[in-house]
Amino acid sequence: MNGIARYFGSALSVISFSAAGFMLTSCASSTPPATESTATTTGQCVPFAPEAPCGSYVSTSASDGKTPVKWAKDATTKVRLEDLGGSTRLVVVTPCAPINARASIQNGTMTVSTETVVGAQGCVDEIGEQQHWLREFLKKPIQVSYKAGILTWQSDESSILFKLAP
Repeated sequence: MNGIARYFGSALSVISFSAAGFMLTSCASSTPPATESTATTTGQCVPFAPEAPCGSYVSTSASDGKTPVKWAKDATTKVRLEDLGGSTRLVVVTPCAPINARASIQNGTMTVSTETVVGAQGCVDEIGEQQHWLREFLKKPIQVSYKAGILTWQSDESSILFKLAP
């Protein structure tokens, strides 16, 4: 085998090994470390509503129809709107993986692009269910309101309430 073939053969082995390592680290986990630093952008803050303070908000409660969604009460979900080069982006940080998508708010209705960027982790158990619930929630138009320190997202019969993050 000549030197070039040995070099590329060795490089392919490293690539194959690296890809296998990536696949292993991307497998489902019940406790992946989603952090704000993995989901933030460098844009300017955009308020969710004219009367809402600009900033990050954490979940305080949610319901799916008349059924409470238990994970939301623990401030497990953090949301923020940002302007990035003229494009408004919704940044959502969950215990599973961050979600980032284009969004627009007109007349109190937020529409989130179906073309979302989601962190590479796969999640199982409750945090996987939370991620799925949120992604499905974001597919529909969301009525956004702010009153008495509470940011409310309402879509059909489902809702999520947030407070300004500390």
